[in-house]
Amino acid sequence: MPNARAGSSYRILLESQPTEESAKLARVALQGVGGTHENLFKQGALVGLLSSGGYLIVEYDPSTNRAFNLYLVSRSEDGQQIVQSEEIVGQLTVRDVEDVAASTQIFMTKLLRSPISQLVPLLNEFFKDVPTYGESEDESYFAIPRHLLGFGSRLEIQNLSALFAGLQVWPIRYAMSLKDFAVNPIAAFHAALEQRDKLVHEFLAARGERDDYFYDLQDLDAIHGPTQLKDRLRWLKDLDAYLDAHVLQAESRWVFDLNASIATIPLGIGGDRDHGSLLFSSVTATGLLPYWRRRSDGGLGLVELSHAE
Repeated sequence: MPNARAGSSYRILLESQPTEESAKLARVALQGVGGTHENLFKQGALVGLLSSGGYLIVEYDPSTNRAFNLYLVSRSEDGQQIVQSEEIVGQLTVRDVEDVAASTQIFMTKLLRSPISQLVPLLNEFFKDVPTYGESEDESYFAIPRHLLGFGSRLEIQNLSALFAGLQVWPIRYAMSLKDFAVNPIAAFHAALEQRDKLVHEFLAARGERDDYFYDLQDLDAIHGPTQLKDRLRWLKDLDAYLDAHVLQAESRWVFDLNASIATIPLGIGGDRDHGSLLFSSVTATGLLPYWRRRSDGGLGLVELSHAE
């Protein structure tokens, strides 16, 4: 393994098995990039999981259980092994890495496969409370301005959090229905943004609104009362339903399902001390960054969901 340390042990976190359909998707995706294979995402390791299968492996010190590196291992079209390594940042044990990898896959799978109308149960399952932020604090997925708690019911606050998060996640879900996602997730995401803008234009035009009203709808800080909150909930519910009706066509379902199987794999894991306890993070091919903290029962609780720069 590249960057391997003497005396290290290795543990398989995930094994991916190829199928006829996944190999077909890999061929189509690779054909789309022609001869520019040197620019493939993760040097082709991700699309290699579709074509040939592979492993996610953690390297650690067997005497201390300290985890050092994460490896994504697959094969190229011509059978050459591809190994992508990422240093594990922070003082994490192999158990920490196993738990973060498993929790990330479970959460990401449910998030990406859930229509927006089903995100409130997801919110309640993974977050202790609805995330909030103040004027000087960073925003994140599912987070809403703290001042809204003062004039919304618990259900209204949950719905606002879920509807707004669904709007943010929609381009990622659409990108996964595109056949080139595994070779270039960033290009697929930009194509998804263009499709979202087209659909939003159609939605707003049918209601006699200008295109930039979309930005008004996303400005949650501008809500200053129960009536405005209810009005924003109605708009977001209708817009999300319109977008959700267009995220998947029957002919792209198999593409989405296969891309979802690799989009949930953590490609990087780290940890840092925050308020006296260890805050774990992971990143996937979607660019989403779930942050986790140990609960009193030893399991992991989701603290925040953000996006890599």
